[in-house]
Amino acid sequence: MRRLLPALLAASLAAGLGPPPADAETEPWDTSAAIVGDSLTADSASYFPANWFVNGFGFRTMEGSAQRVADAAVGRGRIVTALGTNDVSVVQADPEITDPEAYWLGSIRAIKVALNRSGSDACRVWVTVRDTGTTYGEEWHALARRFNVLLRARTLHAVNWSWHAREGAADPAWFEPDGLHLTQAGRQEYARFIRTRSLRMCRGAPAG
Repeated sequence: MRRLLPALLAASLAAGLGPPPADAETEPWDTSAAIVGDSLTADSASYFPANWFVNGFGFRTMEGSAQRVADAAVGRGRIVTALGTNDVSVVQADPEITDPEAYWLGSIRAIKVALNRSGSDACRVWVTVRDTGTTYGEEWHALARRFNVLLRARTLHAVNWSWHAREGAADPAWFEPDGLHLTQAGRQEYARFIRTRSLRMCRGAPAG
């Protein structure tokens, strides 16, 4: 029987069967995941799998969200923090914030501390923000790029939505007229991209 296994495997692959794709939700250890985000997450909630806990709310920022993220992570295999767009807008609107990186880094650190205190061993994933193609102007885009550079430098697992929305398989039909908020097609792609990329990042990886 053992001698037949290679032949059976080759036949199954030739028939289009065999192992599931790398982005499939098949990891036995990853029975659930959670995402905490802003309006993009809220609008895309119905496109995440049933085993995902989705907590999205308009105008939400990283600042003040640390405990919410930590609570969502408990008992789950992955925790995704999909925040930052509104943090960029806060910096642009507040002249008293003279060091944007320090402001954002304080929020990132607060989330990490809360996760550590929660005792969760969930794989920690973050999501970059769109930094081109919106109607918010070049000053906003420049700040968004600075946010993304900081996020990728200070976290272990960062899903690069900013790149995907710009150069990946970007489709203008994903976006509302402001270039940031998502159409139905965009919401479906946002959820798919975060789900599949976060699974690939977290498979056998340290929590981050």
